Amino acid sequence: MGLASTLLKQNKIDEATELTAVLLKRDDTKFATYDLLTEFHIDNEDYQLGYEIIQEATKLAPRSIERNKKSWNLARLNHDRMGQYLATINIAKHVKNSIHDTPYLQLNVIRSGLELAATLSEIESNKLLINTEKTLVRLKQDFGNATDLGDQITIVEVRLLNLRKNKKQAEQIMLSHTRANALKNFEDNLDKVKAFHEVGLWEQSMLLLEQMKGDMGHNYFTGKVLAEYLEQESKERQDIRYSPKELGEMASSHYKNKRYKPAYNLLCQASQLSPNNANVAISLLKVIAVLAELEGLNEEETQCVANCLQALKQISLSEGQQAKLEGCTNRLNIVSATPK
Repeated sequence: MGLASTLLKQNKIDEATELTAVLLKRDDTKFATYDLLTEFHIDNEDYQLGYEIIQEATKLAPRSIERNKKSWNLARLNHDRMGQYLATINIAKHVKNSIHDTPYLQLNVIRSGLELAATLSEIESNKLLINTEKTLVRLKQDFGNATDLGDQITIVEVRLLNLRKNKKQAEQIMLSHTRANALKNFEDNLDKVKAFHEVGLWEQSMLLLEQMKGDMGHNYFTGKVLAEYLEQESKERQDIRYSPKELGEMASSHYKNKRYKPAYNLLCQASQLSPNNANVAISLLKVIAVLAELEGLNEEETQCVANCLQALKQISLSEGQQAKLEGCTNRLNIVSATPK
């Protein structure tokens, strides 16, 4: 292990790759090697590859709380809402009834469930929200009287109201929290940032986010990943003010009214927030196919087609999604084959 670490630090990648391939096959060094490789890629800011490696490790050892936490944080950074949700479930499940069990772990499951729901279709989202509401009811029954959970539960309820399209009510509750003062820990503050943003109180959201960025450390794995995540959140929240689901609904309205370019722009934003969402990618291809037929594609739109197709290769599609994808690609192929 020491030699592998040294080779990586010296950037002797070929030698390190050969050695780590051997170490990954040994039971006594396998997991330490996964950890070493993950940290190497994080140090080099290759967060996608680092995430893929830690996912492999957590599949082999799903009870490892520390690796699930790393997977959770990297899932957030890589916009993998399902990975984020599953990691928080694993953490809560494997510490249940132990000395490490706290209500905050269930809170994290609820929060990641809400973020996943904001990217799903109406039917899928509703199913997840029903389960999330049940989890919240149990949490309130068990810990609702805990004085240090009042604000946290209120913020979660605001986000639920927003997803249930009770935006005005959610906004009224958040107006009583307009002081952008920090709560006790990172997750509580992050949830408050997102609640502010989702109800349209964008200035308060950005103020608290900037405060959080100033409190982050960079000298260890979690600090580095979360600091990068906050930078990403800051940029995206400045540029994009709606959830992937809301963006998709607005794009659908534009598409029905034959406003294809605005639909394309909104779906590009949705894709940035949910790059692994099959419905978003297919909707984007559908709009691009129309644009191609009407006016041809520019370089950015052509690259967007390639990105969507590459993303969809990594996703297991339903029969309906596969049929829609084939319809889009057939239209695009016809356009590209038509003489100019």
